[in-house]
Amino acid sequence: MAFCRVGSGVLNVGSGVSGIYNTSVLPLGTPAVLSGLGNVGHQLSGVSAAGTALNQILILNIGLADVGNFNVGFGNVGDVNLGAANLGAQNLGLGNVDTGNLGFANVGHGNIGFGNSGLTAGAAGLG
Repeated sequence: MAFCRVGSGVLNVGSGVSGIYNTSVLPLGTPAVLSGLGNVGHQLSGVSAAGTALNQILILNIGLADVGNFNVGFGNVGDVNLGAANLGAQNLGLGNVDTGNLGFANVGHGNIGFGNSGLTAGAAGLG
């Protein structure tokens, strides 16, 4: 069990902690950066991250380091992403940025394949 500002391990209490069952003891409104499993506090990532006491959110992510809701995989930021390292919403694959991409390394909206930009208005990329 660690009581510290920056720490790692199990049953951590403090700010900037990483590990399992982390809790921030900082006053309301003071940022605490937590990562791992079973986090309670502010600016959270990991499994079972519940937000602050005044801003409880429903947690429906499967994987690690997902931020958002209804994500399956690892390191997704946004909602309804399946895969890893997607940024945005409704992406399926790896490393997609924006919305509605299928594949990997797509940037923009509605791309299918890999490495598409899809940034032209009304034109989705294929390939």
